[in-house]
Amino acid sequence: MKAPPTDMPNTFSGPRPLFGVLVGEWPWWAAGAVFCFFLASVLMSGWPEGLVPNTQYPYTYVGDALSHYWMVERVIEGWISDNPRSGYPFGSNFLDYPNSDAGNLLILKLLGTITGNFYSAVNLYYLLSFSAVFVSAFCVLRSIDLSRPLAISAAVLYAFASFHFLRLGHLFYNWYFVAPLFFYAGLRIYLGGPVRIFKGRSWLGIAGMTVGFILLASFGIYYAFFGIVILAVAGLAAWVKTGQFRSMLPAVAAATLVAAGALLNLTPSLVNRHINGVNPEAVSRSAVQSEHYALKFAQLVLPRAGHRVPSLAKIADKYNSAFPLVNENFIASMGLLASLGLGISCILALVKFAGGRVDERLNFLTLLTAILFMFGTIGGFGVIFSAVFSPSLRSWNRISIFIAFGSITTFFIALQLLAHRYLKPARISAALAGAAIVLSVLGLYDQTTPVCRSCNVQNKQAFDSDRSFVNSIEQALPPGSAIYQLPYMPFPEPPPVHNLVGYELAMGFLQSKSLHWSYAGMRGRHGDVFYRNLASKPIEQQLAVIERMGFAGIYIDRRGFEDNANALVDTLLQKFGAESMLIRDDDEIVFFKIKPDGQGARKATTDDSAAAFAQAAIFSKSSLPKFVSAVNGMSPVESWGRWSDGNLAPTIRIDLSRPLPDKFTLALTLRAFQSVNQDFSVKIGSQVHRLRAGDEPTQLRLPVDLAGESVRTIEIIPSKPISPRELGINDDGRKLGLGLMRLHVEKYAP
Repeated sequence: MKAPPTDMPNTFSGPRPLFGVLVGEWPWWAAGAVFCFFLASVLMSGWPEGLVPNTQYPYTYVGDALSHYWMVERVIEGWISDNPRSGYPFGSNFLDYPNSDAGNLLILKLLGTITGNFYSAVNLYYLLSFSAVFVSAFCVLRSIDLSRPLAISAAVLYAFASFHFLRLGHLFYNWYFVAPLFFYAGLRIYLGGPVRIFKGRSWLGIAGMTVGFILLASFGIYYAFFGIVILAVAGLAAWVKTGQFRSMLPAVAAATLVAAGALLNLTPSLVNRHINGVNPEAVSRSAVQSEHYALKFAQLVLPRAGHRVPSLAKIADKYNSAFPLVNENFIASMGLLASLGLGISCILALVKFAGGRVDERLNFLTLLTAILFMFGTIGGFGVIFSAVFSPSLRSWNRISIFIAFGSITTFFIALQLLAHRYLKPARISAALAGAAIVLSVLGLYDQTTPVCRSCNVQNKQAFDSDRSFVNSIEQALPPGSAIYQLPYMPFPEPPPVHNLVGYELAMGFLQSKSLHWSYAGMRGRHGDVFYRNLASKPIEQQLAVIERMGFAGIYIDRRGFEDNANALVDTLLQKFGAESMLIRDDDEIVFFKIKPDGQGARKATTDDSAAAFAQAAIFSKSSLPKFVSAVNGMSPVESWGRWSDGNLAPTIRIDLSRPLPDKFTLALTLRAFQSVNQDFSVKIGSQVHRLRAGDEPTQLRLPVDLAGESVRTIEIIPSKPISPRELGINDDGRKLGLGLMRLHVEKYAP
């Protein structure tokens, strides 16, 4: 029977040995690895800055990334399981939180040992992940007879998948180089016939393959499970194809080795559970969450969030903001070429059903992509697994990076087969090389976004601010001192506490080398329960307890309190005095050095102007310190601060509840609205000072000597308030002059 015209010739005889490809193609994959490393660096830091990898501050410094950095710092100092500097004095045994990441952690420990700090190790680890993915994908694609130009293009695009950038905060998922290797093993099993995968191999070769499968399980439990799914599908397909059950044996052996590798990674946690008992609070998972964190077909094929093309970015934004069950699964977007590959898989399935012949590689990829999607999708096999067997695996959307490899490989193999069918042999090589270049440029443009320089500036500022603040704490205390942290937050996976979200309390541990911290004891264990109960007591009782325990200071994140910790800070100011207080630049974090009353502590009745003005006024907050009694001439609070509004008053007038110190430095952070307001005046009593602001936030310090004059008012006078409406910017009718962010009365520094 004549095959349908849409079928593709089956000229593929089977994958070449991967080790042979690795050796034979080393100049190409080595050059590609270097290229990917520096391209990733440029995309993260910009041109030409990215030509020298950033080792000065982490690429991201918020959210879940901080928990990964906490783990990296622990690994550098010893190992992840325990660290005496966290959860002091009870320790912070992390074994209640099982993981299968020994491979990731060993790489990070090596990098941390070389660099000496977590942030350099993390950035290099991230950049190297692009190289690792490229090498893995390139070698696998070459082993299945994809031409070298197309293999380079496909491997580059897979290494620079949107997933790689959108997963920046979840560090370990970026080393997804294991996915191509699982595909390779699956294809070998599918095409190998009964136990052929072991035939002709030496004991050394079998041992190497055994170790390889075990190591594949050491780069994340999710990836190990997805790999087992691939091996199982390959084995079942081989059984159906040959009609012989023993065709499944290689798949069973390989899957068993991967499972053994995962079990080996989990053994310390299992031993800990046997010795210390089950901790039901440590990792709480529900089968319902597997439905919530699954993926949807639309998310695979829609444009990525923040796409370079505004109209495509709007499509992604509209879907992500308006449709239900959108969470971390928004990272599933595969890009244009992989989406086309997914469409080709659907066409090939129809061809196969119609009786046409399909290339064996595409046969397997089509089957595998369909099964992987059925595991990852809402209401799919993954949800059933979670409901019937275990809810420990809940984020099935993470399988999208495996689907992406199957889809992008399908696209490039189909392209090559079509070129061989319709082009003259003499033109094929040039055509494929040209196509590889065009597709690489198109794919990279589609899958990446321009460098976010403002994000880098913000990260550096936040990181440097934290480092400077914690360094000042270390200088104020003897080495090895312990810090009590408030508010209480459980670890890991803490719920928000007012405006404090995520792992911000880990900052002190990350930025210090000798200090011990109360935060990050494993939730549900003795230390965590102790601090949970202690935090519910009055602050006076907490102080008595921590002083007996030997704590040398109190660290307060004000975002974790309903009143911005104003009452708590006032109490501690009265007890310990302003000279015991340190404040981070943004006033969100406050530290007090603990001193017994007999050693210079302030009494509550002491008239201390310095203590009264110790807090700064942050105008992005609705509440202001007690020394501010009223503010006039300003529009409502915005996320960054408040604008002056000439419609309300010609000046910003800040009335104080007590007289200013005789000598002080007025520290202002503000910005001008348009250049006409860059020059402004500050009136304090009988004194008028001329100052200048910029269009961007400007920090100014004004030394003031009142020479005995009693002053309770600070006036800030813009030059020429003007409305955005008058300038034709928008319909805003407020007469804006200056945007005030921060005001602080500091120690006199002429």
